[in-house]
Amino acid sequence: MNSFVNPNDVTGIVLAGGRATRMHGEDKGLIELHHQPLIRYIIERLRPQVETIRLSVNRNISSYETLGYPVFTDADQDYHGPLSGMLGAMRSEFENNWLLCVPCDAPLLPLDLAERLSRAIDQHTQIAVAYDGKWMQPTFCLIHRSLANDLEQYIINGGRKTGAWLKQNQAVEVDFSDQKQAFTNINTPEELEQIQAQITSIL
Repeated sequence: MNSFVNPNDVTGIVLAGGRATRMHGEDKGLIELHHQPLIRYIIERLRPQVETIRLSVNRNISSYETLGYPVFTDADQDYHGPLSGMLGAMRSEFENNWLLCVPCDAPLLPLDLAERLSRAIDQHTQIAVAYDGKWMQPTFCLIHRSLANDLEQYIINGGRKTGAWLKQNQAVEVDFSDQKQAFTNINTPEELEQIQAQITSIL
């Protein structure tokens, strides 16, 4: 990893606090994929890349706590999307300055996500975000927690779009077009069936 970002100063944040309306309101992180909760796949791929992991959740808190990682809730409870989870992470009581945020519904996430995003960080950069060759992937990002006040003000002013806030803060886009499939996420029951066929191994 780039020496500018110390690997021991990165906390992985799994964003699992959404309403999942297209999944009929099910808690996506706890949906089973090959008899394991979906969030387990994310944790297994994220764990080697960061110093610690925390889970951003808003319901079924006791179920998430059984996974053995610290759990926190959104900075507010109005379901303002991923940004609320990011702000909650920035406001949490831990020492690491860098947050590697990932969604709870992307079980193929890159195994080198932290390394490649970190390489894009320099003294003038506080955010690096994945780009799949066609689209920015705003929930796959490395953020410095010093942006907490800026993010809070954005939300207070009615901002809800994660990508817009990242761009507002000059996020560097990092090319992951060589593994575009790694950003496949699950928003509907049909997409869950499709990913079942792609993932054959069981944790």
